[in-house]
Amino acid sequence: MRPATPDHRLHTTGCIMLPASLFIALMIAGPGTAVYPPVSTWTAPLICSGNVEVQSEHYSVRPGENGVSRTIYCLSGEGKRARTEITWSAIGVAFLVYAAVAFLALRFLVAPWLRRRADRALLSVGIRSPSDPSAPASAADLKAILAQVSEAVGRGGANVVARHAQADSPGDGNDLAERLAQLKQLRDQGLIGAVDYEAKKAEILARL
Repeated sequence: MRPATPDHRLHTTGCIMLPASLFIALMIAGPGTAVYPPVSTWTAPLICSGNVEVQSEHYSVRPGENGVSRTIYCLSGEGKRARTEITWSAIGVAFLVYAAVAFLALRFLVAPWLRRRADRALLSVGIRSPSDPSAPASAADLKAILAQVSEAVGRGGANVVARHAQADSPGDGNDLAERLAQLKQLRDQGLIGAVDYEAKKAEILARL
């Protein structure tokens, strides 16, 4: 499995931020307008060249259950004939504005904070982030290097010297098992995603 690259992590974060920003904007522009009309009426001048009026009507569905409906009008002249309802238009414009603001806030404020938190969590178990240029080569990188070496040997353009590595100490296996357990705990706590978990798990297992 290929490790999560910075571009892949950015794409994954963007896929999460877009629905989140749309949901936030929907909650503000929709129920927010019913509770506090200025949430949407401030955008009304973008679609109304005259004055903006908000009409509130209280109603009761059942005894003890009361509600209120808001209607936004654009007044472009004198008299009722010049009054045009723009409720849904104002809510729609407000929704787009809030969605853009929420997306920018998540992109430049929340997402970097979450990445830094995940990187610190990975460093706490002795694993570097894929975005760190000093991070060790992943299993996929090692396979690519070995493929290049094999190709060079096949052309006769390289000499290969085999050396026996020293056996790992008995404690290394316990250390790797502990790191795997800590990595799983980070995933269960939601500090890292499934893609990062699988990539780091492969790096740890590659050391066996």
